[in-house]
Amino acid sequence: MLSVVNQSTFISFGEKLRTLRLDKQYTQAELAESLKIDASYLSKLEKDKAIPSVEVFDRIAAVFKLNRTELLVGLDPLIIRKYFKHIAIENYGAFDLKKNQTHKKKQYLLLLVALMFSGVLCIAIGQFNIFFPETAYVYFSDNRDNALNIYGGNGDGTFFVSYENLGIKTEKFQDGETRKFELLETKQVKRTVNHWLVWVGVQLFSLGGLLISAMSFHNSHVSRRASF
Repeated sequence: MLSVVNQSTFISFGEKLRTLRLDKQYTQAELAESLKIDASYLSKLEKDKAIPSVEVFDRIAAVFKLNRTELLVGLDPLIIRKYFKHIAIENYGAFDLKKNQTHKKKQYLLLLVALMFSGVLCIAIGQFNIFFPETAYVYFSDNRDNALNIYGGNGDGTFFVSYENLGIKTEKFQDGETRKFELLETKQVKRTVNHWLVWVGVQLFSLGGLLISAMSFHNSHVSRRASF
């Protein structure tokens, strides 16, 4: 009557009932006596050849000290909706709610982990100057065609700064003409954007860690309350 669930993540009601019985080390006869049903009927329940009435379902929950929702946990929601409609609607509404809440918690946790990872990425980019190098290459041209006389130029010298090493000599189109430049010096500069990236990264990482800690504290608090 009740088809066996194929997904490995779910079990049938009969499988769960048998597992609960074996965990408590009950024989079928002993459990049937506690439930006030025939052992043959219990056998049918465990083999998924019968569906328990509301009364029997509640007796099973009582014997194993579970509520209705807990007794349904682990079963395929489609099976619950198809074969256990006679169990109070609000209970598998709560079952779905619990499942949705767990799914949302996982999504929230993944979001926070992504937030912390983004923070680490920002810190790395800013700390190691990955996108914004802090080595400046200063090039000079005195507008002569041959070797450049940096110190004895004609007064019409031109500088430009590059964060990319263009070599000792290079050419650059500037002011409507191509000029020859020579490397004058290299120097280390502090680029504000890198400081901001590190700062933003620290804030993102700290915020993600703080929210994960808060979520963990909340979950443990809820678990402790539920255990009482």
